[in-house]
Amino acid sequence: MKKGVFVILVLAIVVVIGVTVIFFMSSKPNDKPLYDYVSEGIKFLETKEYSNASLSFKKAINQNSSDSNAYIELSNIYIQKNDYNLAIDLLKPVADKLENSSSLYYQLASIYFKLKSYDKAEEYLLKIAPEYVVPNDLRLGRTGDISSKDVVKLFSSTLNAKDKNDESKKLIETYLENSKSTDAYLNIIASLLNYASLDTSNSYYSRVVSFDETDGVEILKKASDELKSTLDKTKADTKGELADTNKANIARLLIQFNFNTPGINIISDVISRNLEFDLLYQLRGIGYYQKADLDKALIDLEKSNSLNPTSEETLIYLARLYDQKSNVQKSIETFEQAVSLYPNNEFSLHDYAKMLYKDEMYSKSVIQYLKLIAKNTSKLSEYRIELAKIYLDKVANYDEILVIVNELQNKWGGYKDSLPEVKADINTLDTWARYNKELTTKPELINLDTYIANINKSLELDPTNVRANFYLGELYVLKKDFVKGKSYLEKSIDYDLQNEFTSEANNIIETKIK
Repeated sequence: MKKGVFVILVLAIVVVIGVTVIFFMSSKPNDKPLYDYVSEGIKFLETKEYSNASLSFKKAINQNSSDSNAYIELSNIYIQKNDYNLAIDLLKPVADKLENSSSLYYQLASIYFKLKSYDKAEEYLLKIAPEYVVPNDLRLGRTGDISSKDVVKLFSSTLNAKDKNDESKKLIETYLENSKSTDAYLNIIASLLNYASLDTSNSYYSRVVSFDETDGVEILKKASDELKSTLDKTKADTKGELADTNKANIARLLIQFNFNTPGINIISDVISRNLEFDLLYQLRGIGYYQKADLDKALIDLEKSNSLNPTSEETLIYLARLYDQKSNVQKSIETFEQAVSLYPNNEFSLHDYAKMLYKDEMYSKSVIQYLKLIAKNTSKLSEYRIELAKIYLDKVANYDEILVIVNELQNKWGGYKDSLPEVKADINTLDTWARYNKELTTKPELINLDTYIANINKSLELDPTNVRANFYLGELYVLKKDFVKGKSYLEKSIDYDLQNEFTSEANNIIETKIK
């Protein structure tokens, strides 16, 4: 064979092999996405750019519809905006289709638990753990393994949904057995749920070896001490009045930890032998209230109130309950009774002020805030800022806002050392009150650049301040700088987790920005 022919044959073979490799590579699906939109979205989350993060996660889903992390991260954004229905609508259609849906089921269960839809929460939990065993590889988005507290909170939906005390105990005991957890919270709950078997209960209590110093440590320590004392007393005396007292203490701890059904069952047994004790009805009423069984809660709390009309806790729960049942007048009357009996309790006054605000009785809400401010407590600055916001948003009392701002900036000793977020709030209120006052008196003299500069000072202190971003967006729209206006309005929407300005910001973007 001639040399030239040989070279041509070799080249032909190389070309064929090359074409085959190229064809094979082009036909083989990529193991790794061309671009990691989930990581991009997480970076946006770290800077609280929720709109951009949302867009990235949607791109990730379009790129790979089997990426459960993208669905979970996107649903977390909806949850932060309190749009639980949107999160559910996103997750439900894909949860049953993906091969590994444990994290999606867990996310759905978490959402339904927050909504107190315990039957639905239980439904999705059982898809994860049909034999009451939590998979070792269960993950929740970026948060890693689910914690003991998540297990106990979510699996308590079994208990709250259908009064399945035994099944709930089994869920928790199985988790403890498999994980060997010494988590204080979980073992205290296991002790409480096993209160009837004192040896078992004490064995769980003995596993409480540490406390999480960052999460409710004082409540946990108090509950632990009370539990140990009550268990010892119950073991020593199983009959008579002391036993009922100990059982009531167990029930109170259960209800405190939101294990309402066993708490209610225990307290009902005690009530059957103690029919005229107001605190028992109060406790059971709170349990029903936390279960969202408002009719039964109302019966018990009214019974408690009839036995003791001066119990502050009963009055506060009744006032909240009347408000939730849309009996606003009764709610006001009950709150008034509570604050007249206990005028020095700022918690009651604050609760009342917030209820009045929610029900759009702004002038009455202002009165309660003025009472709170007059008490000159450690929360004085917080109450003044809340009052100034009502003046700005609902009452249009700009002079009073300026008085409050002056007091905070010049007479409040803690202003210098206060958090940047607090200073940003105060500066924003001051700037916008001055702007609105000038708008009503001398609109022709308004210098928008001056107000833009002042609002920017707030954003230097706190770039995530919703009001500052919204007001700055408004000012730029007035200046016909629609690019900047839209940018700041979109930021206000991103940071507006309470949806206070979102609707108005969207309306400005849709109607005024071209």
